[in-house]
Amino acid sequence: MNLNKQTTFRKQPSFPWARGLLMTGVLLLTLGHVSPQAQAQDLQKLQEQVTRMERQMRVFLSSYRNINLKRSNVSLRKRLADGQLNFLLKDYVRASIILFDAVENNPGNRGIAWYEALFYLAESLYHNRNYISASTHYQTLVKHKKRHYDKALVRLMEIAEKTNRYQWLNNYFNQGASLPPGPLRNKIIYLRAKGLHRQKKFALSQAEFQKIPQGREWPRAQYFLAVIKLQTLNKKQSIPIAIKYLEAAANALNTSSFKQPKLQDIVHISLGRLYLESKKPKKALNFYQKIGRKSHVFDQALYEICWTYIRRAKKRKKHSEIQTEYKRALRSLDLLLAFLKESTFYPKAQLLRSHLLLQLSKYDSAMGNYQKIVKRYSGLSKELDNVNKSWASPIKFFEKLIEEKLDKFSVASVLPKDAVKWMSSEETMKRTLVMLRDLREMSKYLVDSQVIIQKLQSALQVQDRIALTPTLKEGRVRALGMRSQLISIQEKLNSKERSILFPKATASQRQQYKNIQERLKTLQTLFQQTPQNRQEILRRAKSTETRIINMQARLHKLTLQFDYNTRFVTAARNWLATNPEAQKLTPTQRNSISSQISEVTRKNNELERKQQQLKRTLELAQVQFGNVPVGAQDERIQTKYRRLLNRERQVLSQMSSNLSADEQQTVTSIRSQTNRVRSLQKQLRGFFTLLRRLISQYSVRMQKKVREEKLKVNRYEQQVSGLRNRAKRLASRIAYNAFLSARSKIKSLVLRADVGVIDVVWQEKQTTQSKIRKLSKERNSELRVLDSEFKDILQEVK
Repeated sequence: MNLNKQTTFRKQPSFPWARGLLMTGVLLLTLGHVSPQAQAQDLQKLQEQVTRMERQMRVFLSSYRNINLKRSNVSLRKRLADGQLNFLLKDYVRASIILFDAVENNPGNRGIAWYEALFYLAESLYHNRNYISASTHYQTLVKHKKRHYDKALVRLMEIAEKTNRYQWLNNYFNQGASLPPGPLRNKIIYLRAKGLHRQKKFALSQAEFQKIPQGREWPRAQYFLAVIKLQTLNKKQSIPIAIKYLEAAANALNTSSFKQPKLQDIVHISLGRLYLESKKPKKALNFYQKIGRKSHVFDQALYEICWTYIRRAKKRKKHSEIQTEYKRALRSLDLLLAFLKESTFYPKAQLLRSHLLLQLSKYDSAMGNYQKIVKRYSGLSKELDNVNKSWASPIKFFEKLIEEKLDKFSVASVLPKDAVKWMSSEETMKRTLVMLRDLREMSKYLVDSQVIIQKLQSALQVQDRIALTPTLKEGRVRALGMRSQLISIQEKLNSKERSILFPKATASQRQQYKNIQERLKTLQTLFQQTPQNRQEILRRAKSTETRIINMQARLHKLTLQFDYNTRFVTAARNWLATNPEAQKLTPTQRNSISSQISEVTRKNNELERKQQQLKRTLELAQVQFGNVPVGAQDERIQTKYRRLLNRERQVLSQMSSNLSADEQQTVTSIRSQTNRVRSLQKQLRGFFTLLRRLISQYSVRMQKKVREEKLKVNRYEQQVSGLRNRAKRLASRIAYNAFLSARSKIKSLVLRADVGVIDVVWQEKQTTQSKIRKLSKERNSELRVLDSEFKDILQEVK
């Protein structure tokens, strides 16, 4: 009957519905060739696929049933390991960021890992010289008396000593009294004694230092005991006692397993000075010469060795011995001048060398040396005088300089290099530069924080925010892969059911099915272009990553070209303004070069515009990267195709008449599998609903947290701004005082060199006159002898 109808339709091809029924007939002929055994095997395979999908779905949903988007203990331990690694690599800034995240995101999980992270966070901040923030975390450790309690207590006392918080020293010393005897307890006693010494409570400080037993802190205590004796007793009484303490410290440092090279050098140079004051230059030289070339006081030791030889020379009586001592002094100065040109002792050593050459009667060398000093520093002295006169208000000038160039403040931008060296040697100026550097770093971190906040806000404004949570992102990838697989299984089940029911359909049922068939064919093609499983989804993500890398490469090339053009324009303008050859150019040539510079500047502005545009595009792409690379269009196609397959199944369910028992059983089995697939699809829809709710909740929490952090950063910026204003006023006064001190020292150096020139001339004159007098005396003596001999001869002649 069906074949006759098909033949009838072929005779009426002019009707619009005839082509569809013709295609249906072809489909019937094709389906009729599938054997029942093959259909049973295919159905068995589909049933096994559905069973596997059910198992996967149970495991998948169970893993996300009680999902917690907050960091787990495993994540805390991972962040702790990352932070410790950066801490050991001495990248304290990165370590503090990682560990702060670990501590802040796990406030309720205060186990061993949390306290470990808190301690390393405090240590990172301490090494960054962020003492106030570090003390907050150390106080938490001390308060709860958890892991690293004793080390935190010591650090708090160190911070108290560095920041002059003497009340802290007393409070934490009382807490530390309960610690068992050992290195940490000794450290606590040492810090309290040092704090008392800084408060000039010498008796109490001495008593505390004397309590420290042998160990790492004992040599330090001996050093301070020597200092206390020098501060409290007269010179005659204090020096022998101080030498006794310092020699004990030196012996301990030589034999101790705790090497302290810096302290050892300080002890040696102190012993050298005390022995020199005790008029024992030989012992002084012995300790000075123990200081190695890599020591931070090597230049100072060489300078003092020179003076030791000079003092020895003054005690000698023989001229040859005096000359020998001066030559030894000269050798130590030559070593300093040859290898330590950046030393603050360099100008003094130059002047002292000239004095020694004068004492050795090397007048030409001494004169040359004095004149070299005058030539080098007299011009500098005049330049500093002119600079000082040019400032209407010097302090205001330095305030403006600091305000404009806090990010790279350096007096070298307005003062000669040699003057900067003299200024930087001032201890208060050194501390001021450290303070400005800390402020500069704080400002930089705040700017970086604002940039990070802006990026987070941009990420939270993206429509698809799944990339913000890697856990949910992975869940969505797996869910999308399963959804595509279920649609494919549903498609195959519908095909099996269609192969059985369609031959039994009436003409009206076939006409109804024909309306669905064309749409199915179109959507099937589109569905096959969407990712079919997890592997295809990840491959598409890899493609997105490649595009981002290509964008980064383009941005890098643009940046290189922009930097090159910027340097070219700067160099060309400087050449035109300062080079003598540029002054010889004709107006036409200068205009030509200026035109070229303008053209390069125009191109550079265009490059900068492209650079900024590409940077914004790249930032947006990076924010969105990590989102599941299944677009909204793909999801719409899959949803439409699934719904159309459901509609097809409904139409096929109406074609159940005239079925044999075997066919009815097969159809029932197919529909059973279809119901299982639909149940799985329903569970997936529930999961996607859960996913949207979770990401929405997470986004709300993140937005709240970002707002809170933004308020904190704004508050910190206000505090830093206040500190900056106070630092500007303080630093400007210190910088000006350092400038005046440097100018005074340079003037004094030039004056002494000028006096040295006069001394050379005078002493050379005196030496010449002395030689003349000696020669005259010898001549007169010889004349007297000749006269006497002549008289004797005359007497003999008579």
